[in-house]
Amino acid sequence: IKRSETTTTKKTTVCGRFHQSLTLLTSILSNSSRHYVRCIKPNDVAKSYTFDANKVLLQLKSNGIMETIRIRKAGYSSHITFDSFYHRFKFLGINSSQREDI
Repeated sequence: IKRSETTTTKKTTVCGRFHQSLTLLTSILSNSSRHYVRCIKPNDVAKSYTFDANKVLLQLKSNGIMETIRIRKAGYSSHITFDSFYHRFKFLGINSSQREDI
């Protein structure tokens, strides 16, 4: 009995489609500017105009918001240009030629 020669066509599997989708998503995210939205849940009963201060404070602490506020109040902005950074901290011995290393 002679076997007939068949061409093998590669079928896309669920795993393959997931991998392609994940690769595309990763590419889109790496080429975009990120903005984070943090949702704070005001209460556990989903009731409007009800505000549980302890719950909100716990969420703010858990998300790092309180720490970010503390750092910014201390005068450390998270978005400064290299030139501003250099002029502020050049006393640490940073050369302006080391721009790519920082």
